[in-house]
Amino acid sequence: YLKANGRNTLTCEDVEFVCPSSAESDAFAIQNAVIEGDAAKAFRALSDMKNRRTEPQIIIGMLAKTYSSLSTVALLADEGRGFDEIQKISGLASYPLGLYMKAYKKLGTKKISESLRALVKADASSKQGGIMGYQAIELFITQNL
Repeated sequence: YLKANGRNTLTCEDVEFVCPSSAESDAFAIQNAVIEGDAAKAFRALSDMKNRRTEPQIIIGMLAKTYSSLSTVALLADEGRGFDEIQKISGLASYPLGLYMKAYKKLGTKKISESLRALVKADASSKQGGIMGYQAIELFITQNL
């Protein structure tokens, strides 16, 4: 978190900011942060998941599903397909599809695709003994949100 914000000194406010109570976080917090492009929120959610000892591979899987859905929506929208058609093809419920459409409009297909590729690399690196576990996720968040 400090490196992502260009700092080296930890303060009490930093600890409070990145270490939320479980009541402030939910199972979808990291996915929502990604969709919103909010790195600070993603780091808070990741911190909570670490505290709950959620395995890094589970978190990477959650992020991969999110980016895969975002990519599907982006590619279909680029083809000129509307909300209802995208919903029918993708099988996404209305609420998450609305969130993905909003993210697509904000990020664009190129950024979504680049982030998905970066996530695949982070996953492979963590499985092949490169950057391991939570560090791979932290690096991904830093570089892509």
